[in-house]
Amino acid sequence: MASEQSMLFPESLAERFIAAREVRGWSRGRVAEKLRLPEHVVQWIETEQYDRIGERVYLRGYLTNYARLVGIPIDAVAAELRVKAPPPPTLVATGQIPRSRYLIERYSGSALYLVLTGVIFVPLVMFAMNMGGGIDARLTPLDAPAPAVAVAVDSDSTTNLPAASATAGATSLGPAMAATTASSDSPLMASFAMMPSVPATEAAKPPAPATSLGLLRLSLAEASWVEIVDADGKRLEYSTLPAGTTKEYPTDKALTILLGNTNGAKVDVAGQAQDIAPYNRGNVARFKLAAGAKSIATASVETHNG
Repeated sequence: MASEQSMLFPESLAERFIAAREVRGWSRGRVAEKLRLPEHVVQWIETEQYDRIGERVYLRGYLTNYARLVGIPIDAVAAELRVKAPPPPTLVATGQIPRSRYLIERYSGSALYLVLTGVIFVPLVMFAMNMGGGIDARLTPLDAPAPAVAVAVDSDSTTNLPAASATAGATSLGPAMAATTASSDSPLMASFAMMPSVPATEAAKPPAPATSLGLLRLSLAEASWVEIVDADGKRLEYSTLPAGTTKEYPTDKALTILLGNTNGAKVDVAGQAQDIAPYNRGNVARFKLAAGAKSIATASVETHNG
């Protein structure tokens, strides 16, 4: 078939490309646009500068696409490649790399990484261990009992002092006195003065019961979100309290109380149980207590809408 084409068309394939292009009225740039190739590549094809195009596979593709574009049989491309295409590059065998050099090049990076890791990491570990031991040696338990200090008290000078004065004198000993007493070599003996006698009538009186006046007490049967803010804007409570919590807060200042999940919640003011149902909306109660109030009823109330 190729011989028949060469007999019918004695001109070269490049000349046939040019003739077919000119018959269609296409310029070289128009062909390059249709083939999506640079214009200089089309010029190399039409001037048979195949060695400048590059690899043989690219040359075959360019010639085949050009032939299809202008209607030239593909067999002519194969014949052109057999005659004028540049020969494929010859492979040149290189010398073998010695095994020792191969091993050095392969594992030198890993060995360098291990050496650097050991040089940097091991001193850091030893330094941390030494520092840890030093810190442990200097630590002192925070719950260690304070050394007992015996104080000598003159019985003659304390017999006429009230019990409150004696107590204040004992508690006013500072660290300097404790250190001085502890460092003394001679033992100290403490003498206890007789306390003033208390009339029998006063001793027989029962202690006054603790009053709950001026206190707000919350008793929660279920976990509840509680927020209590005083008149100064200070938050006395701002957290979720677990079930079974009972807490008290002073009412010397006006308070704003917000209770979330009021199921089973009890509110006492000055020892009296309060009804928070009128202030409960959507299981959330919000109310205010005036300073020194003894019930919610005497306070200004804000209703929470959800």
